[in-house]
Amino acid sequence: MNRESIEGVGSIYGGEYDAINVEGVGKLKGDAAANQVNVDGMFKSKGKLTAEKVAIDGMARVFRDLKAKKLEIDGMLKVRRANVSADTIRCDGFMSCTNEVSADDIYIDGICSITKLYGDSITIHNYDDNFDVGTKVKFLKHVSFLGRLYLGRKFSTKYSLADVVECTELQAGGLHSKIVRADRVTLTDHCCINKLYCNGEMQIDKSCRIGEIINEKQTNSSLPEQGDYKSNNQRKQWGKGRLKEFHSFNRRFVLRTKSPDFERSMVIKMENTTIKKILDLYKDGKISADEAELMLSHLKSTDPGASDNEAYETSWAEDGKLRIVAFIGRRLLKEGDKQARSIEVKYEGPALDVECYGNLTCGNITGNANAGGGMHCGDVGGDVSCGGSLSCGDISSDVSCGGSLKCQEVHGAISAGGGVHIMKN
Repeated sequence: MNRESIEGVGSIYGGEYDAINVEGVGKLKGDAAANQVNVDGMFKSKGKLTAEKVAIDGMARVFRDLKAKKLEIDGMLKVRRANVSADTIRCDGFMSCTNEVSADDIYIDGICSITKLYGDSITIHNYDDNFDVGTKVKFLKHVSFLGRLYLGRKFSTKYSLADVVECTELQAGGLHSKIVRADRVTLTDHCCINKLYCNGEMQIDKSCRIGEIINEKQTNSSLPEQGDYKSNNQRKQWGKGRLKEFHSFNRRFVLRTKSPDFERSMVIKMENTTIKKILDLYKDGKISADEAELMLSHLKSTDPGASDNEAYETSWAEDGKLRIVAFIGRRLLKEGDKQARSIEVKYEGPALDVECYGNLTCGNITGNANAGGGMHCGDVGGDVSCGGSLSCGDISSDVSCGGSLKCQEVHGAISAGGGVHIMKN
């Protein structure tokens, strides 16, 4: 097989290779398979890449699926609208992925921002002091809102982000996650988990913040038993097979995203579906906002006589969390919609983590705060990010706002689109 090396500027148009080496600026324009891929420069992949080993010491941007037996990241890997699967993953640099990362063994000793992380054994540490892949990441470190635009996800140099983590064994320090499911869990160094599912041994130090711990047998038949995480292939059939079936009420629908040409196509058989049942799925994290909107639009088309002003009662769990879902007619209002900026949420009392698509007013926040518009709040124990002006008390970590900033004190990096006024005592 051929060996392909790019030392200046060049492109690869797909095929099979013994090795692909990029020391300059290279681009993959078609599907490729190789025994080994080495990136020491800048690499952009717009084709599916399959390899025995992928080593990234420079910067790689990937827009199609990446599969490898062994993936090593000492530089920077950005994956958008694609999945990463491997037998083993070791990251001592930076990794971001807007879809899924899956491997039997995952070891992260750098910085990560991942939507879904699946594995058998997962170890995450956040040691940003030893992390340096050039001026680009240094720039993103101080301008986090531009980092989100570039990477497609929020990130922080203070902690690792993984929205959903599912594995057999998890050892993590400095991890922020919405949902964690594992048989055995060890959490240290200011981990922040909204909901933790664990039926086995748990070791959690006092610095960690856990919103809810659920220690019970698996009750959702649509999810696999925790013992099913024995192999990557078994996990792919559930976590990455992209075929999800829910039987929670009197109808059956299947979400399919296996084909790139039908990334969000849905085959829906709806009999007695109601708005409430769709919202329950959205609330439980089983469907995304786009999927909920598509189902709602389908429901409307099957009931042309229904009134857009009809109200539906929705029951939520009594877990102390505030959830607001807004509709324009029957269309679900999503993050980024212009109408979201006209909404203002006011909450009195302390909160763990707050995320609001519109304007936000609240008291002290123990964790992170994120708002699409302006924000007025008390002290914040984590990061703050908002699209408008910000007025608050002490901020324990980084702050980024699109307008002016007025606060008591900031203990991290500051980025503001307007004036900055720090009122130290």
